[in-house]
Amino acid sequence: MGKRDDFSNKVKKILAQRCAYQCSNPSCEKVTVGAHSQNDKAVSIGRACHIEAASEGGPRYNKNMSPEERKSISNAIWLCASCADRIDKDEIRYPVKLLHEWKSDAEKMINPDNHKRAAGNNIRIVSIANTAGGVGKSFVSAAISVAISKVKSKKVLSVSASQSNHSIEFLGLEEENKKAAQYKLKDCAVKLKTYNLPSHQNINVVFLSELEEIALHQSISFGRTDLKKLLHSTAKENEYEYIVCDCGRGLDTNIQREILLCSTDVIIPVGQHNHAFHGMGLICDLLKNSEACENIWTLYSMGFLTANQKINVGMRRRFLEKQEVFKKFNLEINEIKTVVPKNSYIDKLLWEKEDIFNCNKLKDIFFAYEEVVKECFCN
Repeated sequence: MGKRDDFSNKVKKILAQRCAYQCSNPSCEKVTVGAHSQNDKAVSIGRACHIEAASEGGPRYNKNMSPEERKSISNAIWLCASCADRIDKDEIRYPVKLLHEWKSDAEKMINPDNHKRAAGNNIRIVSIANTAGGVGKSFVSAAISVAISKVKSKKVLSVSASQSNHSIEFLGLEEENKKAAQYKLKDCAVKLKTYNLPSHQNINVVFLSELEEIALHQSISFGRTDLKKLLHSTAKENEYEYIVCDCGRGLDTNIQREILLCSTDVIIPVGQHNHAFHGMGLICDLLKNSEACENIWTLYSMGFLTANQKINVGMRRRFLEKQEVFKKFNLEINEIKTVVPKNSYIDKLLWEKEDIFNCNKLKDIFFAYEEVVKECFCN
């Protein structure tokens, strides 16, 4: 190995400052400076790394580069020590183009004039879950996504963590047709692919298969998954303030559990069967360990009503009993006052592959979901 073209101290300092001393790997973003146990010292785990190697024989070496180019800031990326080692041990997985993208994205996020970072910090992850089946989780997820986009006038990312992907089908896109949809993010191993919807401009969607692909990549590369960081970095880049997740039964997969635990808000639909409250209890048992969850809501879905659109008194009594149980664990379950009405057309129209959200016969249902959003997210 020949003479190294190392960075000057000035280049290292400016490089670190340009990304606020955070690792530029979007799946990491670790802060690389901090306090030492001694008051007059600081700890640094950051490195100024060569994108194209400092000397011949190094990773991603470019023989056509001049020494001045090799040691310039344009050939440098700031990473934590762990990510620095990783990119040099696998230059095929971490090519030059990818590292330049990491660097560019990290610096854009730190730019004081870029308001995307502020939007990302305010992100709400809203999960719909109940281990019980037949309570309408997928439809609730789709309806809440549409209602937020209308009531809040915000961009929404609707995520399916359910094998069925029904919540996305209700929004008008089936997985077999997703290749025809436009990717919103660059097709990169550490970024989440999101898709446009033909009928809802302010909503983008993510299929379970994309989550599984990223989770596998994270597990192989880092020995763990971090879907919270993935969702937040996606929100920052695309200015989503709301991510609505159909978590299905909530406990079936690690992906569902991890998303639930990083959710700020969890809505638990309950229907007409007693097992819905048992399912609610299992979800709340998991959420007792969540540091992110701020609100747990229960939604009286359509099956909760009697024929004359009144709340089933016996079923509501079951909810109040569960509510008291979890108060003992300092876990407050909020009761959404808005009740989604029964509608005889809903079951038929859900599976007709039409744009149900523009159907006049279902206006009362979608109006109710807009009221739900106002109640939960417009205080």
